[in-house]
Parts: sequence; C-alpha cells; structure tokens
Amino acid sequence: MRRSWVSTASFPAGGFAGDENSRPGFGDPRQGFETCGIVELMHSCELLTRFTGDRSWTDRCEELAFNSLPASYDAQQKVMHYITCANSVQLDDHRKHGQFQNPFAMQAYKYGVHQYRCCPHNYGMGWPYYAQELWLATTDNGLAASMYAASKVTARVAAGETVSIVQDTDYPFSETIRFTVQTPHSVRFPLYLRRPGWAHEVQLRVNGQPAPARGEWIKLDRTWRSGDRVELVLPMQTRTLTYADNQNSMAVNRGPLSYSLQIDERDERIGGTDDWPELAVYPESPWNYGLVAGAGFDVVRRDAGANPFTPEGTPLALTTQARRIPEWETDTEDVVGLLQPSPARSSEPVETVTLIPMGAARLRIAAFPQVSPRGKQWRYRTRITASHVNDGDSLEAPDSGRVPASSADMSIPRFTWWDRRGTTEWIEYDLRAPREVSQVSAYWFDDTGSGQCRVPASWRVLWLDGETWRAVENSTPYDVSLDRVNTTTFTPVRAQLVRVEAVLRPTYSGGLLQVYFSGPG
Repeated sequence: MRRSWVSTASFPAGGFAGDENSRPGFGDPRQGFETCGIVELMHSCELLTRFTGDRSWTDRCEELAFNSLPASYDAQQKVMHYITCANSVQLDDHRKHGQFQNPFAMQAYKYGVHQYRCCPHNYGMGWPYYAQELWLATTDNGLAASMYAASKVTARVAAGETVSIVQDTDYPFSETIRFTVQTPHSVRFPLYLRRPGWAHEVQLRVNGQPAPARGEWIKLDRTWRSGDRVELVLPMQTRTLTYADNQNSMAVNRGPLSYSLQIDERDERIGGTDDWPELAVYPESPWNYGLVAGAGFDVVRRDAGANPFTPEGTPLALTTQARRIPEWETDTEDVVGLLQPSPARSSEPVETVTLIPMGAARLRIAAFPQVSPRGKQWRYRTRITASHVNDGDSLEAPDSGRVPASSADMSIPRFTWWDRRGTTEWIEYDLRAPREVSQVSAYWFDDTGSGQCRVPASWRVLWLDGETWRAVENSTPYDVSLDRVNTTTFTPVRAQLVRVEAVLRPTYSGGLLQVYFSGPG
C-alpha cells in the first residue's frame, strides 16, 4: 500500500487534491493541497524514513519541500495561502464554488491567523523539520545523510567519539554535494549517503579517488581522518511523467524539481501594511499552452538571486516548444479550466516557452496538456451561472460529463441551490455561440435519507431571445424521476443562453448532477 501511495500522487509537486478532505471527483490539477497538509505530509515522510529506512519516503518529502512548500507563501515568506495547486493562474480573494471544499476564499496570500487558522501553526515548521531531518543516526553507530542541503552536523559515532561533517551544496539546483569530515583523531564509522530514486548514474569520490556507489543508501565504512572529503554527484536528466488519470497530462521533472510554465506575475496589495502586505497575484502573460509532443528540453543556467524560489532568483530554467490552446480558458470565477484529453489539437504557431521550478512559481501550469495538429479537438466549455449555488458545490458539475450512479450519487461533483427552500431558482448556460437546441435533459440530485435536497416540484427550459427570457414551446413532459435522465423535447430555438428553471418543493432544496443539451436530429 505504501508504494502505491507514494507513486500515485494526483499531480506534480508531490501533493494531491486535499482541500480539507480528499473528495471523489475532484482530482484535476487545478485542485490543491492545504499548506498545513504539505508540512505535515513532509514530516510524516521524514519520520517514516527513520522508522523504515526506505528512501522513497525521503524522495516524497523532497518533492513536497522543493515544489509545493515554497509557493504556499509569498516570496518574502510573510504571508501564506490555504491551498497550493499544480495548475493555478490567478490567486485572488474570491470564493470558488465547488473547486475547494470550504466556503471561503482560499488562494490570496494573507496572514492566515484569521482566515486560514490551521495553517499558520504548521507552515513555519516546514523548513525547520526539513533541517532537523537532514542527518540521521544509524543503528550501527554511524551517520546517514538523509536529505541534502548546506549544513553542518556534530554527532557521536562509533564508541562515542564526536565528529562533525560539513555538507556544501546548492542542491536541488546543483548535482554536486561535498562533505568534509572534521574529527580530533582518526575514527572508523559508516557514513551513508542516500541515492534518490531518480538518480541512476551516480558518481562518488573519496579524497579525489573514485569509489563504488551501490544500493539505495551508499555505505562508506572506513577510518575517517580530519579533512577527508567525499564528493557525490547526482546527474539530473530532464524527464517527463504522464498522468493517465488526469487526461494524459504531463509533468516535466529534472532531478527532484518539477517545472512550471513561467507566467509573468503581478502582485496586488489587498490588505495588510506596506511592510506586511496581503497579496493577490494576477497573470500578465498567456498561460494556456500545451507542450509539443516529442519536443526536447534545453537547460538554461542563470545567475542565482537571493531567493532561488522566485521567478527572478531561480538559477535554473528549461526551454521547450509549445502551442497555445485557444479553447483552454478560465471559468466564470477565473479558475483555470479543467483539463481535456491529450494530445490536444492546436494549429497555433509553435513558440519557445520557459519553464521554471514549481517552487519559484506562484502562478503555475505544471500539469501540461500535450499538443499536436492531429490531436483531439478541445471544446470551449460552457460558462455557467445560477440564481444561487451552495458554497461547497460546483457550478461546473452538471457539465462534467460524468454519469451518475443514482440521484444520491455522492462520488461525483454536484450542483445544488442549498439552502434555498421552496423557491424558484435557475441555472444558466452560456453555450458560447448561438446553436439550435431542441432537447434538454436533467439528472436531478436527491439525497433523501441524508440531506434536504429533493427533485423539484416542477421545472422548465427558457432561452434568451434578445433581452427577453422565453419559455420553450411544445415541450414534452418535464419529468422529475429519480435515478435517471429526465428529457424534454420542444420546438427548436436558436439560442446561446439557456436556463433550467426549477420550482423547489416546500421546505426542501434541490440540485442537479448533469444537464445535457442537444439539437434537432
């Protein structure tokens, strides 16, 4: 079970869709992971490394530390947000109905004490936990370099002799890690160096001489003298990973780093003080790119800034070829649109784009579609509004294409008008262009036995004629049966905006799992 959990993160950066709970049906990489979840999962993986000696836990911890944690707060690490996503193109202070579970805005950078109350107790512990776990004692009275960062450890080894080891590295931005032993006299003890799971052709030298590098934990059992030096080189190759359960989207990795499209970011102060501003972040460049299938990647080295986890400070970038996907847009609440199948069809010009480490990107596209002129044509998704939507439900749910198992299906996203009861409500679809519509089908949500939503007392279909909403004519009966699609047909209308209007039962609310539109024939 452990290995399957480690190997099946829902999206790049080591996290998964965990916004309070892991919700079935909400696995697109626009979903996110709580900041406190990032830190606590890191800590859990660190402890599991101690308990089991299995390096895969440490690999997972590094993935979270380098790719998820830095973007959970602003570049100055003064403010934080609740949810960090693999795909996110606007971090504003507005609620996103149904994307996240909690009914409050979760993505702008704030102090968090009043807005994101659980996270401030945790996010400041991510790097201290990481530093605390860099070095581990071993059962054979040695030392293990579990994770890599510039550091110095002083510990007792062998029969109680005190030694220090200085670790010098720019990892994860550098492949080379150097260790220098400091000891008052010669002492024999084993030194273990973790070989990350992605590292294959490892190079090892002791005092300048090549040494064998075998196993998941490379063991150097020898008599150490002060000044002895060990050099470990972990060659980093750019590689891609395809997520079959997320529309065959693709992650780009190099060593422990995952990469994101570099999007120009504009910070806007929304509160706080000049010294401690609360921030929203907006895109200032296009983001809707897919990577050209089969294109290569070039490594670009930059002058490192004071903070490598910022777009301007990161010492590494990649360039590759991409095409824009015009049909990939934000939804009505400025949330990046759901992924559609890859490869996507695009005839847009090929462009060279820059990818930067995910930890340096507050706005990010890291689960990339692939594009090809012969790929699958994406569609412009309907834009949906409603008279009311429950804060925890999804405006886009009835357009997801998922087939409900029943009217009480809780395993897929849903739309409800809760907690409106006994009222007349509507949900409106912008079909994006005028088209002939002669049939509308509704699959009603009804949670009898567990909630207060029921099929409506009645419903009807309306369309916008100029500036006037008109009911369709000559419709067949408007059924409200449970556990099936309820279809009405009518005289065709040419419309772009269509509404499903429902009269809710007295004392009850209602909702929808799916709505389908079709034209004549």
